[in-house]
Amino acid sequence: MIRAITLFQPIASLVWEGIKTVETRSYPTKVRGELLIHSAAAKTPESWLARYLEDPVFRFYLFGSHRFDYRDALREIERNVTRFPRGVIGGRVDVTDCKRGPECRQVLGALAWRREKALGDLSAERFGWFLRDAKALEHPFPATGSQGFWDASDFFDITGQQLARP
Repeated sequence: MIRAITLFQPIASLVWEGIKTVETRSYPTKVRGELLIHSAAAKTPESWLARYLEDPVFRFYLFGSHRFDYRDALREIERNVTRFPRGVIGGRVDVTDCKRGPECRQVLGALAWRREKALGDLSAERFGWFLRDAKALEHPFPATGSQGFWDASDFFDITGQQLARP
């Protein structure tokens, strides 16, 4: 089985670009190893995005500068389909560990903790999945995802090579 998980944009891009190294969830995982990152085809709910885009630290990690305000950031995510494609498998990571939100601080160190707190919810009731060796695919390809972990084996042949898609 080739595991994949679907994330909303811009989180999917932040993960496969290696900027976001802890994925936060309401549940723990025992999964370790390669995980494909799929970006949801659905538009990210603005109420969910607002929680992050209102934070200038999040916008800095997303765009590398403070030049975007909330509305500009929202427009850029919708307009820049090259960086924030939807409905594609766009990258891969290795899942290496899982810890409760506050325990992540001890593992990450001060600077990484501040970054990951800005990029996700590391509160006491949440879990942080540690991600390493992120790699964006040179050619993201269309796929239909699902909630939770899902099997992406249908997109690959027996040797693990990506199958051609129309």
